[in-house]
Amino acid sequence: ALLLAPLLSRASLAALFLTTPYVRSGGLGAALVEAPRQACVIALLASAAACLPFGGRGLLALVLAAAVFGLWRRACMTRLGGCTGDTAGALAEMVEVAVLVGLALR
Repeated sequence: ALLLAPLLSRASLAALFLTTPYVRSGGLGAALVEAPRQACVIALLASAAACLPFGGRGLLALVLAAAVFGLWRRACMTRLGGCTGDTAGALAEMVEVAVLVGLALR
């Protein structure tokens, strides 16, 4: 759990910036939006593959991270029309907490 939580937390940021428009021009997260897309996709796939050796716990962590990501992305799109650096930071914290709590309860 202590390895998967920060890994999936940071991977969720790559997914967010790949799939969600950045709405604050000149913000601190603007540089992340310009990251090479192919490298981000490879990093996401590697993060998902890193969960495999953990078996059911790794799958649970991946599902929890994906669920939090999906819900947060939908909320950001509804309220803001995209994401900001602040919403990305909040996503990272929420994914990390969800994975830690979910694996602790299992």
